[in-house]
Amino acid sequence: MLQHVFTTVKDLFKKEEVLLQPIIKSDELCLLKRKASNVLSCPLPQTTTLIGKDVAIVKEIRTQTTLHNQDNITRTNAYLQFYKRNPEIHWALLAHLVSRNGGYHMTDLKGNLLESVLSSNRKQAYFEFLERANALIFQDAYPQLLLYEESKRQMKNFFHLLPVFHVSRFMQMMWNHYVKTMNHSLLTLCLITNEQHYIDKRVIHHPIYHKQVVDTWQFTLQEFFGFTRVLFPFYKNDKVRLTGVTVQQFDSVNKRIEVGKSLYSLLFSHPDILKGATVFTNTHVHTASRSDYAPFLFSTHKKEKRIYSPTLPTAWPIVRHTFFDQSDWFNDISVMDQLSQLTITPYIDFTDQYIEKMTPLLLLSKTPLLREDNTTSSS
Repeated sequence: MLQHVFTTVKDLFKKEEVLLQPIIKSDELCLLKRKASNVLSCPLPQTTTLIGKDVAIVKEIRTQTTLHNQDNITRTNAYLQFYKRNPEIHWALLAHLVSRNGGYHMTDLKGNLLESVLSSNRKQAYFEFLERANALIFQDAYPQLLLYEESKRQMKNFFHLLPVFHVSRFMQMMWNHYVKTMNHSLLTLCLITNEQHYIDKRVIHHPIYHKQVVDTWQFTLQEFFGFTRVLFPFYKNDKVRLTGVTVQQFDSVNKRIEVGKSLYSLLFSHPDILKGATVFTNTHVHTASRSDYAPFLFSTHKKEKRIYSPTLPTAWPIVRHTFFDQSDWFNDISVMDQLSQLTITPYIDFTDQYIEKMTPLLLLSKTPLLREDNTTSSS
């Protein structure tokens, strides 16, 4: 059965365009909810015994996860390399692009734009908040991706090993459902749901992070100026353009899930954006500087007449993380209601709007605005 499924995957992705599928029928969702109720009625297993080849597989996945979970750059690149090998897993490309934005937000803290807005202590708190969320999502998601890849390589289901990595029972159930149905859109929505619930109590509503970051006027100011907007750079007519979605009510897990769904729809329901974003990711190495997508506006050098946007290694040191919380967020089947539909997100090119939005911030940073033709704006 599994061999037939993975053979079908290879044939399917010989096509040039990979678009959204219908999500899930109501009767299928009802069956999954019943299965989820049964899962939740059983106690969590205390340990998982490894035998035979499973030992080597788990060891290698742990090694690879630690290797690539060094900083935002290594994580972002790992998502992209995985997607290149497994383009049927849409979430990997989505995660790559969103993780690029996480890097931009980290380096913004040491660039011109927030220089006069945040204190050094506040910048440190914001960075730790962003870095912790980025690291936690990777620590949870990357072993899932690698187990899928190993299952695909050996034509054998290895998802019985997910509990070893403390992956939620929700995702254990949905990965097994995926290899039977190959519903790429449903799996993506599940991974979006999982990642946002996974970091909700660990970061977003953690007492320290919530007090020092989310519940501050500076964070509200960032939302106003568009720093919480998730950007998708993509090529159109040989030029880099920008589209994306603005994140609001960041402390609401349901709102963040809806944003993730909107981003997924934007990326995979518009062939030109998918193609253009893929070209961008393959031709622009992620440094976490905004000069990656707008070198006419941002620079990694302070003395140039552009907005200073440093690379990540220049801005922040590598942080060593520990991951002690092994709890499972999945305790209510109502979260599955968000899997039933996906609204197509309209494409809006806001490249020009984005540049105009920089104007008041450029006045704060005393940096002249340069247009793409390298002429200084009169504004």
